[in-house]
Amino acid sequence: MVSAMSLPRLTIMAKAPRLGTVKTRLGLDDARSLELYRALLLDKIDQARAARGAVTCVAFAPADAEEEMRTLIGSLVDVHAQRGADLGERLANVAKDSLAEATRAVLMIDADTPTLPVALLEESVVRLMSTDVDLVLGPAEDGGYYLIGQK
Repeated sequence: MVSAMSLPRLTIMAKAPRLGTVKTRLGLDDARSLELYRALLLDKIDQARAARGAVTCVAFAPADAEEEMRTLIGSLVDVHAQRGADLGERLANVAKDSLAEATRAVLMIDADTPTLPVALLEESVVRLMSTDVDLVLGPAEDGGYYLIGQK
């Protein structure tokens, strides 16, 4: 049997779903934006949990939102507070913390790409774990990325 510690960690980088702080650029009122974000986050958790070969967790910001996140997510996955002043620092700290906990690799994904095929997450896990590469990136059509994985 494979232990959870030997599996890579698939970490969803999420904001706490707070009124007026999520999906604010969509032109929806705050209540609808909040409702949409909650649905997207829960869908992303289901999507990540469906990916074989990894353990799912959620890294949330701000750091004082643990109770909110646990209330929303329940015991489906572990939750951890993000640390850092900006997204770059938070990503670096999530990777560092995950790898320090004896996880062989960490893959960090966004919280709101509902149409991302689970197969792409699984392929990223396989490529990172079965090759001699130390980094995988999931490029997005807009020039950004949907996934960063490292050993």
